[in-house]
Amino acid sequence: MGMTCAAIALILLLSAHVLETLHSQERARVKAERQAAQHAVTRMIGMLREDSETRLRTIIENPYQIDLARRIAAAPGDQACALSMRRGSRPSSAAAASRAIA
Repeated sequence: MGMTCAAIALILLLSAHVLETLHSQERARVKAERQAAQHAVTRMIGMLREDSETRLRTIIENPYQIDLARRIAAAPGDQACALSMRRGSRPSSAAAASRAIA
């Protein structure tokens, strides 16, 4: 009977140790995944910031872009201006003529 109790106690101790080890490994895996996700989000935010800065520099350095940005701010519903800004080109002559008439 004493030998059986000792065997059961040993099995319980080993099981507890295995569970503790698995818990530690799972915690480390979750931490690594969280850090990887945080790193990816941080990189994405950095890329978006750089893109925004580049777009802002493009607007600042180009008088036409400054004028276009002002027109979009004055008339946010003007699809021709918005499309022109997205393309980075001048609006079509038809769109320019329709604005000149209005």
